[in-house]
Parts: sequence; structure tokens; C-alpha cells
Amino acid sequence: MEVIGRHEVAIGAYLERRVGREAAEDLLGDAWVSAFESRRTYDRSYPEARPWLYTMALNRLRHYWRSRPDEDLVPDVTDVTGLANGWDLGYLAVGRGQIRERW
Repeated sequence: MEVIGRHEVAIGAYLERRVGREAAEDLLGDAWVSAFESRRTYDRSYPEARPWLYTMALNRLRHYWRSRPDEDLVPDVTDVTGLANGWDLGYLAVGRGQIRERW
């Protein structure tokens, strides 16, 4: 399809920036299938299909993000004993002092 050839790089890059290459490849395929299945709903009065295709890609992203298991994005801070291992705590103290001086 001509539309795929014109917009594949842009839509693929959009997806890759958000989920990485491997997942983006799958989502790009899903977006093309979705666009093909919905092609009759495209309003041909618009000169470019790119915004419509970005919407298809965004919808695939939303579905992907919602279907993934919840991630523990906040680390468990109740156990801080291992945090200082290998860190130069003197450097951290100096850094904190510099921040306080600036405020």
C-alpha cells in the first residue's frame, strides 16, 4: 500500500520512542491492520492521512500500556541498608551542601 510506504518510518519512529524497537514493530503492524480495517471511515477531504495514522498508532499504544501488568515504579524505601554500598558518601554530602548554598 502506498500509505504504508509514505508513513511507515514516521509512525514506526513515533512508536519506537515510546516503547522500544521490539514492541514498536508489533504495534506498527497492529496499527496498519487497524488502519486497513477502518479505511472506510477515513475522511478523504483531509489532504494527509498521517494524523489519522498517528491516532491509530496512539490507540494501539494505549491498548498496549493498559494490557501490561502494573509495574512497581516506586522502589521499596523501607530497606535503605544497601543503598550506600559503593557510593562515596562524602561526595554526596558535598553535593547537598552546594544545593543548600544555592537556595
